Amino acid sequence: MQELAIRAVPVQVRCEFDDYQVVVYETEAGELTAVGSLLCTEGECVLHGTYSQHKKYGKQFQVTFCEEVLPTTPEGMKRYLVSSGIAEIGSATADRIVDTFGAETFQAMRDPIRLAAVQGISETKAEKIVASFKKCQELHEYVQFLADYRIPSGKTQEVYQKFSGIPDALSVLQSRPYLLCMCEGITFAMIDAVQKQREGFDPIHGDRICFALSAVMQQNEQNGHVFMQKEDLFEKAVNILRTPGCDRSVFFPYMQAGLVYLVKNQTLIYDSGVLYRKPMYLAESESAEKLLRLLWDGQKQKLTKDKIDAALVEAEKRQKLALSKEQRNAVSYALTETVSIITGGPGTGKTCLLQVLICAEEMLHPEGKLTLCAPTGRAARKMAESTGKVAVTMHHLLEIRQEEQEREEEEELKLSTDLVIVDECSMVSMQLLYALLKALDKGTRLVLIGDCDQLPSVQAGNVFADLIGSQVFPVTYLTKTFRQKQGSAILTNASCVNRGRGRFLWNTDCMLCQTWQEEDTLDGLLQVIRALQKQGISSKAMQVLTPFRSKTKLGCIQLNWVLQELMNPKTAGTVELLVGSRCFRKGDKVMHLENEEDVSNGDVGYITEINQTERKLTILYETGVERTYTSEEFSMLELAYALTVHKAQGSEYDCVILPFTKIFGRMRQKNLLYTAMTRARKKLVIVGNEETLWYASGNRMERRNSYLGFRLMDGNRMRKVAHNERKLKTVI
Repeated sequence: MQELAIRAVPVQVRCEFDDYQVVVYETEAGELTAVGSLLCTEGECVLHGTYSQHKKYGKQFQVTFCEEVLPTTPEGMKRYLVSSGIAEIGSATADRIVDTFGAETFQAMRDPIRLAAVQGISETKAEKIVASFKKCQELHEYVQFLADYRIPSGKTQEVYQKFSGIPDALSVLQSRPYLLCMCEGITFAMIDAVQKQREGFDPIHGDRICFALSAVMQQNEQNGHVFMQKEDLFEKAVNILRTPGCDRSVFFPYMQAGLVYLVKNQTLIYDSGVLYRKPMYLAESESAEKLLRLLWDGQKQKLTKDKIDAALVEAEKRQKLALSKEQRNAVSYALTETVSIITGGPGTGKTCLLQVLICAEEMLHPEGKLTLCAPTGRAARKMAESTGKVAVTMHHLLEIRQEEQEREEEEELKLSTDLVIVDECSMVSMQLLYALLKALDKGTRLVLIGDCDQLPSVQAGNVFADLIGSQVFPVTYLTKTFRQKQGSAILTNASCVNRGRGRFLWNTDCMLCQTWQEEDTLDGLLQVIRALQKQGISSKAMQVLTPFRSKTKLGCIQLNWVLQELMNPKTAGTVELLVGSRCFRKGDKVMHLENEEDVSNGDVGYITEINQTERKLTILYETGVERTYTSEEFSMLELAYALTVHKAQGSEYDCVILPFTKIFGRMRQKNLLYTAMTRARKKLVIVGNEETLWYASGNRMERRNSYLGFRLMDGNRMRKVAHNERKLKTVI
C-alpha cells in the first residue's frame, strides 16, 4: 500500500500510553484518527503512513513518522507563538506580531530590530523573544533528528541540555549519533538499529565499539553484577557488534583499542584483574573503606555487661516481651559495636528485637538521636508501625531520587545521628549503601537487619550477603521461629527449600495444586482463586505472586488482565477508563510505582472513582491516603492482582497464590522461591509440582560479581597487621 503524507492539526488526544497514542487530527479532507508513536499533539504536522481498517474502531491512519511543520495561516502562526512557550509572548503580543509581519512572521522572529518595531515590544524584550524562539527552533530540529531513532519527543529537552555546551551540537550528534547513548534511557540498540540501515555504515567505527562496550557494562550492572571480567565483556560485546558479512574475529583488536581508551579516560576502571564502571568502582571500594573506618576508628560504647543486662531487662519489661538468648546477643552487639548485623527468616523475632533495642538505646542514651530507615516505602512504613517511631526510606533520608542512587546536589550530606538502624537490608544495593555510608560521621553506630536467604537487591550488588560473608562484623543469626505456630506447613516447606532437603508438608495452611504445563497452571490458578472465594477469603486478602513480569501467560502483566476479569469483571454499569492497551475499572486493585511524599513505590490501593470526562482516577490506598491521578500520571499505576516476587519482597499477605512450574526457566531459584513462600502469613497455595520445587531448592542464584566482601577481609587484615606493629613498637 502506498505511503501517504497528510498535513494535519491535532484536535483531540483520545489515548496516550507510553509512546503509543491515538490522536484525532483535522485535515483538508476532514477529521482523521491516527495511531502510532511519537505523534504530534500540538501545532501543525505532516503525518506519513497508510490507512488500515480496525475490526472494532474502523478506519485509522497508521503513522510511521510524524513531522512537525511551521504553520502558514495567521491563526496557526498565532497559536504556534502562544503554545510554544516562547518567552515574553502571550496572546496579545502574538496577535500584534502576526498582524504586523503576516507571512514573514517567522523571519521577523529571528531579527530583534524588526521585532522592536512592534507596539509594546522593547529592544530588551525583542532580544529575549529572539533568543527564546531560536531555542524553540533548535528544539524542533532536535525533535526531528531524534524521531529518526524512535526517541520520544519528551527526551528532547534532556538531550538538548546534555549537549548544550558543545558548539554546533546538533551537527556533532548527526555525525556521531552514538553519543546519544550518554543520555539515560537512550540505548545502544536504539541507535545501532538505525545506523545499520544507513548508507556508509561502519561496523568498526570507534564510537560504535566504545558505546557497545559501555552498553554491555551497563547491562552487567542491571543483571546485578558490580564488575565484569574482560573476557566476558568482549564475548558479550561482540554478540551485539556482529553484522552480516563481518566475522566476529574482526572486532577483537578494535574492542581492545576501545577498552584502552575507556580505561584511559576513566569511563571504566581496571582493578584487581576486573573491570568496573567508575561509579560502581567508587561505590564498592569506598564503601569498604568507610565501613572499616567505622569499625576501627569509631567509638565503641563503653558499657559494662551489668549495665547492658539491666537495660535489657527493663526494656523487655516495658515492651512486655521476653527475648531469646540469640535475640539478647543481637541487642547487646547493637548497643555496643559500631557496626553489627542481624539476620533471620520470617517469624524469627526481628521486630520484637527491634522494639527492645530501641527502648534500651533510649534508656542508655536519653539525649542520643536515633534514625530508622529501609530501602522501600512499605518496609519503612512497616518499621514505623511496629516501633511507634518515625521511619523513612533511605532515598528520603539521603535526599536522592528513587530512580537515581546519588544526590543531585554537589554539597555533601551529613546525618546528625548517633545510631542508624536499616531494616530489609537484603534489598540494599551497592550504590545505596555507598550513599548511606558517605552521610555517616565516624561516631555513628550502624545496625543492619535483614534475611540473607531472600532475594538480593534489584540493582547491582550483593551487599547483605557480602557483609555477612566477610566475617569482619559481629553477626547474629536468628534461628528460632516465634510468629507462626509450631508445625506450620508454610515454614516447614520454606525450610525444605532453603536447606535443599526434607519432606514437603501439604495441609490446609500450605497446599499444592499439581500442574505441569502453562495452560494447565493458568487454569489451576483460576480454579484455586474461585475455590478460595467460595471459602470466604476475600480478593483483598489474596495476592498472586509470579517470578516473571511478562514473557508468558503466567507473567505479571498477562495475569493481571485475566485476574481483572475474574475478580472485577465488567458488568452493566461498570465504570472504566481505557489507557492505551490497559483498562482501569472502579474497584480495581492497583499499585503505585514511584516514591513520592504521600505515596511510596509499591503502595497498593483500590480505585474508588473514575471521571471519564476529565480522565481522572481516584485511589484509596491501604495506608489511608486518597489520591487523584490525571492522565499524565497514569504511567505511575498498574494493576496489582498479580505482582512479581521481587516487587512483593518486604511485604506479607494473608493468602499467597504462587504459580511455579518449569515455564519459569532460569527463575526457578532457591532464594526467589523462598522469598515468595515466606510472603504468606496464613495460607500458601502453590500451583505447580514438587519436581519444580526441588529443582529450585537446589538451584542457587548465579553468583553476583562483587568484591565488597573480599575488600573488607583484605582491608581488615591489613589494619590488624598495622595495629599489631604499632603495639609491638610500643612494647619495644
